[in-house]
Parts: sequence; structure tokens; C-alpha cells
Amino acid sequence: MIFTGKWSVKIVEVIADSSLTGGPRHVFDLVSGFKDAGYRFDVICPAGWLADQLEEGGLAKVNRVKIKSAFDRDAIAGVKSLLQEIKPDVVHAHGTRAGILAARAMAKDSIPLVYTEHRWTADFHLKNPIRQWLQLRALRGVGRRAAKMIGVSQAVSQFLTEQKISPPEKTVTVHNGIALPVQIKDAVHTDTPVIGSVGSLIPVKNFSLLLTAFAQVLKSFPQAKLEIVGEGEEARTLKQLVIKLGIEGRVSLLGRVDDLAAKYLSWDIFVSTSTTESFGLAIAEAMAAGLPVVATDFAAARELITEDVGYRVDFKDADIAKAVVRLLWEEDLRARMGEAGRHRIEANFSQYKMVRDLEKVYREAAAASVSI
Repeated sequence: MIFTGKWSVKIVEVIADSSLTGGPRHVFDLVSGFKDAGYRFDVICPAGWLADQLEEGGLAKVNRVKIKSAFDRDAIAGVKSLLQEIKPDVVHAHGTRAGILAARAMAKDSIPLVYTEHRWTADFHLKNPIRQWLQLRALRGVGRRAAKMIGVSQAVSQFLTEQKISPPEKTVTVHNGIALPVQIKDAVHTDTPVIGSVGSLIPVKNFSLLLTAFAQVLKSFPQAKLEIVGEGEEARTLKQLVIKLGIEGRVSLLGRVDDLAAKYLSWDIFVSTSTTESFGLAIAEAMAAGLPVVATDFAAARELITEDVGYRVDFKDADIAKAVVRLLWEEDLRARMGEAGRHRIEANFSQYKMVRDLEKVYREAAAASVSI
């Protein structure tokens, strides 16, 4: 237990994804952070990793609902029926699909709605501009219905206000909170340094850039290895690129790994080459484990990565390789940055801080009058 509040309240968390990815992992950390704190949590989500983990841990009552889209009539009716049965004090929806769906399901009642945006920043764009316009328009409807709108970084919150999705007085930043691991990376010299990265194998994660950068790293450190954790649509394309670059003996595409904490401890450096992130959950987890980090300079990275914990670099393979090579050469620098990163997460991005910040949001939302 990390919170000891006495306020008894029923919260329903709604999310349209249950896979082992950022949003569902955030919901799991949120609910587990409130464990035994006088809150009752129900979670509405599809079948999958999140649903199973919450039930196995006895953390929440899980209601599995298949959600095909934000406008899925069956899902809207199912969520509406569940909310009538549960009678929550606050509903907290996560992500565009769940936010739009929850707002529609709650259209005729006065239950306070809290919404967390996990994706949109000024750097993020959908391929289809019409679809993007429609999605942002629908999000403005969520903003009108919600008592509070949460951004998981200042970059997200700024986007919500600049796009008039949420007014400043309703918008709050609650960074993703990291549960600090018991163990941290030992600063032990190794003849086979391992670089790691985590993320869905999708275009926005930009793993092709990481692979081309790593090919350059091998020119200075031919003994180095690269491990990438994640699943997704680009798996085949990335495997082909590994072969094309001639680095198949030094790269492992590991797919899904359930015990990420152990994997972080096996790495020497963490690298993210995403074109954009709403927060950078994997970066923060790597820092919490004591790893120095190298990341492309997307907006939210500037909130996480200071010069004492790692490097923010341009979206160029040569710049990424240069930063990685320097860290591989300088073992003491890796150790100093890893220790500083751990302290930065503990001070600014801990699970404890996230829970306290959310508890305040829930209280304010529950006290707010909602105009229908």
C-alpha cells in the first residue's frame, strides 16, 4: 500500500485496450497504487493482459467488454448498463476510444467523468487528415462532458488546451507513475554490452532508425548486442532490415516479454527512437532501473531526460550512434547517469506521486457539478 486515505469512493476505470502496452500498463499501475486505500475499483476493458493481471492480483472487479470502436453501439449499451449497476462516484476513461465511448454512455447522467489522454501531442498525427479532424472534434465533445481532463505530460496538456479540447482550468498534468524496482542495474563491466529498447513494433516507434544507428555502433563496438522488446505490424519489415544491414547475429527481436523489470536489469543502455511519445513510459522505467538513456528529442522527452541522466538527440542515426558509443566507452559516465536517472524518477515520476495527484483529481471531480 502506498496511500492511506480514508475517503471511501467507487471509481470505474474504462479503457478500450487490454494489451501489454502503455495505456493498459498505466491503468494497472494506477489501480495497484491505490490498493487498500479505501477505494473500490471496477475496470471496464476488453479481455487480455490487463484484465487477467487485475483479477489475478485481486486489485479490481473486472468487467470484460469487447469494444470495436468509439461508436460501437453494443459496447456503449454495455458500458451504460454496467455504470447503472455499479453506481460509481467517478468514471475515469483512458484514451480516445474509451473517452468518446464513455462520454456517449454517460450522456444523460451526472456522474463526473475524468479523462486521460495518452497519445495526442503536437508531434502526433494520423495518416488520414479527415480521420484526425473527426477524432479531435469528438475529443472536444469529451472535453465538454468531462469534469477534469488529464495529460500524462505537459506536452499532452498543452495540446489539449491549444486545440480547445479542454480549457486550462479543467486541464491537469498527472505524469505516469513508475513503481520503483527493488533491484537496480549493477555497474559491472561487461565485454558484451547490451543495448535495449521497448515498444510496439509500429511506425511511430521508429525502430528502423534504431537498427541503422546500431549498425554504426557496431563499427566501434562489434561485440555489442541490441535487444528490442515488443510486438506489432512491423515485425517482418524490421527482420528484413536486420538482414539487409548484415547485423542479424547481433540483434534480437524478442517479442512480448512479461518480466520487463528483469530485462531492464540485463541491459547497459536504453535507447528510444520514437518520432513522438505522450510521456515515454519505457524510458522512465529504464531510468528507474538505473539505466542511462538515449532518446530522440520529442517534446515529452524534454520533461523526462535532463543532461545528467542521458542524451536527447536529433532524429539522425549518426547522432544516436555517437551518443551510444560514448556511453559504451565511458563506464563511469553510464553509472553516474544511471544513478541520477533513478533519483529523478523517485523524486518526480514515482507511482506514489501519481496516486496522490490522481486522488486529488478524483476528489475534485466527485465534488464538481456536471451540467447535462
